[in-house]
Amino acid sequence: MKTIQLTQNQVEGFFTSMSIKHNKRKRGLTTRQALFCDEFIKDSNATAACRRMGIKPTSAHAMGTQFLKRPQVIAELAELHDMRDSLYDLGLPP
Repeated sequence: MKTIQLTQNQVEGFFTSMSIKHNKRKRGLTTRQALFCDEFIKDSNATAACRRMGIKPTSAHAMGTQFLKRPQVIAELAELHDMRDSLYDLGLPP
């Protein structure tokens, strides 16, 4: 059996993606929509969020616009913004 060495970032990324899939599916989001929401909340830039997701730079703007038109994505982003604001109110980093 071959042993695979993973970095800490790879392990964290795996568990983050699994968490995204599990938690966001319950809210009616696809995996890509959930990932977009998590990337978008970092800087509120749809094009940059799409590029971080691995979408081609030539398509990133159009895809970001499409994501932002979906009601499920809008609702999820509102909830994420509220959660981030709650962290700020507690004095914790987001």
